[in-house]
Amino acid sequence: GGLEPGPGCDSDATIRIRKLGYQIGFAQDGIGRTTAPTSVPKLIRQRLRWDRNLVRNRARKHRDIFNPTFANFRPSTF
Repeated sequence: GGLEPGPGCDSDATIRIRKLGYQIGFAQDGIGRTTAPTSVPKLIRQRLRWDRNLVRNRARKHRDIFNPTFANFRPSTF
């Protein structure tokens, strides 16, 4: 059950961890480093790519998270 390389691997890993029953915490003082888009068209392409990956991860690979009986993904667990 290794992690798949490529775009969206962070959200895929997060979903897998939550499926195992672990909770994901929020680090308010966390720092993320990334290369930011330098123009509006590049920003739009980045966001569309991120959205595609989100759909792929949730709708194709992890459909079961939409099941209301799946305890790890109930609204009360967010």
